[in-house]
Amino acid sequence: MAYSALPVTEVFKPACYGNTRFAPSDEERTSSALLKLVMDLLPTCGPCPVRARCIYQVRPRPSKFDGVAGGRIWFHGDVIATVEGADDRELPSALVRRELCGTSQGVKKHYTNGERYCDACRTYKEKADASEPVQLQLAV
Repeated sequence: MAYSALPVTEVFKPACYGNTRFAPSDEERTSSALLKLVMDLLPTCGPCPVRARCIYQVRPRPSKFDGVAGGRIWFHGDVIATVEGADDRELPSALVRRELCGTSQGVKKHYTNGERYCDACRTYKEKADASEPVQLQLAV
């Protein structure tokens, strides 16, 4: 099934509107093959103001969507890549709290499932992001 986000108005049309490359045909493929097909399209989602609406329309997780929607590349309904600058608040809330929440595995599960981080995972992620070492470059 080909998909493109519906335009917000008749004046603004997202870059994906009417472009079937954002949802390649339903053929058997691997996640790496899908990445090769659509990775060059992902940056067009960066400045798009309707990423949350796009996810709401496509419903990639329940529909097991393969392609680009809402600034993410989805494979069988799981997120496998995200455009820089995407915000997890664009995603639907998690349906259940998991025992993993508040750990790195909990953060990964929310990301893969294409869902908003719960409070425990958001706190864990913010602490982890703040403690990541910064790569310095030597002046040559």
